[in-house]
Amino acid sequence: MQKGRKDYTRRPRVVLVGGGTAGHLIPNLALVPDLTSAGFDLFYIGSTNPLDRELVGREGIPFQAISTGKFRRYWNVRLLFEWIFTLFAFMQSVLLLNKIQPNVVFSKGGFVSIPAVLAAWCLKIPVIIHESDFTPGLANRLCSYFAREVCVTHEITKCHFRHKTVTCTGLPIRRNLLEGRSEEGFRMCGLIHGKPVLLVIGGSAGSEKLNKTVRDSLDDLLKDFQVVHITGRGKSLDVYRSGYTQFEFASEIGHLYAIADLVVSRAGATTIAELLAVNKPAILVPLPRTASRGDQIETASFYERMGMSYVIEDEVLSRDKLLDAVEQVFRSRVTFQNAFRAVPIKNGVWPVVEIIERQIRRKRVSCKTLW
Repeated sequence: MQKGRKDYTRRPRVVLVGGGTAGHLIPNLALVPDLTSAGFDLFYIGSTNPLDRELVGREGIPFQAISTGKFRRYWNVRLLFEWIFTLFAFMQSVLLLNKIQPNVVFSKGGFVSIPAVLAAWCLKIPVIIHESDFTPGLANRLCSYFAREVCVTHEITKCHFRHKTVTCTGLPIRRNLLEGRSEEGFRMCGLIHGKPVLLVIGGSAGSEKLNKTVRDSLDDLLKDFQVVHITGRGKSLDVYRSGYTQFEFASEIGHLYAIADLVVSRAGATTIAELLAVNKPAILVPLPRTASRGDQIETASFYERMGMSYVIEDEVLSRDKLLDAVEQVFRSRVTFQNAFRAVPIKNGVWPVVEIIERQIRRKRVSCKTLW
């Protein structure tokens, strides 16, 4: 091969970007089996959150963390330091992408995506981004200006990216989620058959208020349910009761969904998509606006209006509210499940893989023409 030319005989390379929370990590990792089967070499750029390295490490993908700043929507003296961190992360990303020489960068969002996407654009590497929520977050709004194509979970989200090619792909859903086995779930949790199971998901970062409310309600809940509680990293409770099992994080959550009769959860877009995919009635407790930009409130309200979930606002969450909601939703669970069946669930894995393949073919044809 002549010096200066790219080797078009090697396997195509894809860099996955996103991290900080499971909502950014899990859809990316859902793509891994199908991208690998399609013949791609995969690399991952994530945040310094230990969760990123742990989850990506399980997939056997080369992982590199970059230290980036968090863009704030209000003035704060720390904003100056965030820009310095972001500039450093941009330089890190340029060096990494220069070394990897990927054919495509696929970004799932989060602030770690901004320097990586900008570096890819500067290096003329095609960028594809994916937005999970109804309205895009600040990171994806910024990244969209440097992307070749935008993927969205909901048709309604297209109007926020009028300046780009936008495809409604649905959200990539993990294959193992759909392959959960109830026998394995009961074995993992040490629970018995014959008594309903309540699954509580506090999110990857954990919800102290939701965890506390569950703990306060446990005596009453255990009268009618067995409880499986995913508390979040470092948020485990000092509670040991028969019929109650807790995990800080469950990578094999498909087995837990398989045994769950009812779910109480935060209202992240990834979690809701998974609940719809496995047809589980849910009580959603969205993050308040004081802790987020309000995307979980918007998403939870939409599914409540569709008759597909029951919502308790974080500000009014209490023991009595939770117990009343659990009783009401469990009694009406068949109605919720019928509402799920009326809405076609779109798994975004293959639509996204096809878009990545198309961008690679387009890039290769363009480069060969230049030579």
